[in-house]
Amino acid sequence: MTKTSVTAALGGACLMLFPVTGAAAQTWVRGAEITGHAVQVETNGVVNTVNFDPGGTARIVSPSGQTVQGRWFIDNQQLCLETSARECWPYQQAFQT
Repeated sequence: MTKTSVTAALGGACLMLFPVTGAAAQTWVRGAEITGHAVQVETNGVVNTVNFDPGGTARIVSPSGQTVQGRWFIDNQQLCLETSARECWPYQQAFQT
Protein backbone atom coordinates (compact mmCIF):
# COMPACT_ATOMS: atom_id res chain seq x y z
CA MET A 1 0.00 0.00 0.00
CA THR A 2 1.47 3.34 -0.98
CA LYS A 3 1.27 6.67 0.78
CA THR A 4 -1.23 7.76 -1.85
CA SER A 5 -3.55 4.85 -1.08
CA VAL A 6 -3.29 5.54 2.66
CA THR A 7 -4.09 9.21 2.09
CA ALA A 8 -7.02 8.33 -0.14
CA ALA A 9 -8.20 5.74 2.37
CA LEU A 10 -8.39 8.16 5.27
CA GLY A 11 -9.80 10.89 3.08
CA GLY A 12 -12.54 8.48 2.09
CA ALA A 13 -13.08 7.54 5.72
CA CYS A 14 -13.66 11.17 6.58
CA LEU A 15 -16.18 11.44 3.76
CA MET A 16 -18.16 8.53 5.22
CA LEU A 17 -18.53 10.23 8.61
CA PHE A 18 -20.82 13.11 9.52
CA PRO A 19 -20.66 15.74 12.29
CA VAL A 20 -22.71 15.16 15.44
CA THR A 21 -24.73 18.12 16.63
CA GLY A 22 -26.66 18.90 19.79
CA ALA A 23 -25.99 17.60 23.31
CA ALA A 24 -23.48 14.96 22.19
CA ALA A 25 -21.18 17.68 20.85
CA GLN A 26 -21.16 19.46 24.24
CA THR A 27 -19.64 16.49 26.11
CA TRP A 28 -17.37 15.35 23.32
CA VAL A 29 -13.87 14.09 24.05
CA ARG A 30 -11.84 14.33 20.82
CA GLY A 31 -11.15 10.90 19.36
CA ALA A 32 -13.46 9.01 21.72
CA GLU A 33 -15.96 8.11 18.99
CA ILE A 34 -13.32 6.56 16.72
CA THR A 35 -11.02 4.90 19.27
CA GLY A 36 -11.20 1.12 18.93
CA HIS A 37 -13.16 1.26 15.69
CA ALA A 38 -12.33 0.37 12.12
CA VAL A 39 -13.53 2.06 8.97
CA GLN A 40 -13.68 0.34 5.60
CA VAL A 41 -12.73 2.68 2.80
CA GLU A 42 -13.02 2.08 -0.93
CA THR A 43 -10.41 3.76 -3.10
CA ASN A 44 -10.27 3.03 -6.84
CA GLY A 45 -12.31 -0.13 -6.29
CA VAL A 46 -10.06 -1.45 -3.49
CA VAL A 47 -11.45 -1.68 0.05
CA ASN A 48 -8.91 -1.04 2.83
CA THR A 49 -9.62 -1.12 6.55
CA VAL A 50 -8.32 1.72 8.73
CA ASN A 51 -8.17 0.74 12.42
CA PHE A 52 -8.09 3.52 15.02
CA ASP A 53 -6.69 1.46 17.89
CA PRO A 54 -6.56 2.68 21.51
CA GLY A 55 -3.43 4.56 22.46
CA GLY A 56 -3.18 6.21 19.06
CA THR A 57 -1.96 3.17 17.13
CA ALA A 58 -3.26 2.92 13.56
CA ARG A 59 -3.34 -0.06 11.22
CA ILE A 60 -4.34 0.10 7.58
CA VAL A 61 -5.08 -3.37 6.20
CA SER A 62 -5.42 -4.12 2.48
CA PRO A 63 -7.70 -6.86 1.10
CA SER A 64 -4.62 -9.08 0.66
CA GLY A 65 -3.79 -8.68 4.35
CA GLN A 66 -0.86 -6.30 3.91
CA THR A 67 -0.70 -4.03 6.95
CA VAL A 68 0.73 -0.54 7.20
CA GLN A 69 1.46 0.47 10.81
CA GLY A 70 1.16 4.04 11.95
CA ARG A 71 -0.37 6.29 14.52
CA TRP A 72 -3.36 8.57 14.70
CA PHE A 73 -3.72 11.67 16.84
CA ILE A 74 -5.50 14.98 17.23
CA ASP A 75 -3.53 18.18 16.56
CA ASN A 76 -4.99 21.71 16.38
CA GLN A 77 -8.54 20.54 15.66
CA GLN A 78 -7.29 18.14 13.02
CA LEU A 79 -7.38 14.34 12.85
CA CYS A 80 -3.96 13.17 11.74
CA LEU A 81 -2.72 9.84 10.43
CA GLU A 82 1.01 9.25 10.32
CA THR A 83 2.63 6.35 8.50
CA SER A 84 5.72 7.26 6.48
CA ALA A 85 4.28 10.79 6.20
CA ARG A 86 1.76 12.85 8.16
CA GLU A 87 -1.69 13.66 6.74
CA CYS A 88 -4.26 15.73 8.65
CA TRP A 89 -7.91 16.64 8.07
CA PRO A 90 -10.26 19.13 9.80
CA TYR A 91 -11.80 17.65 12.95
CA GLN A 92 -13.90 20.22 14.74
CA GLN A 93 -16.86 18.03 15.68
CA ALA A 94 -17.43 14.42 16.66
CA PHE A 95 -18.02 11.94 13.83
CA GLN A 96 -20.80 9.40 13.51
CA THR A 97 -21.51 6.80 10.84
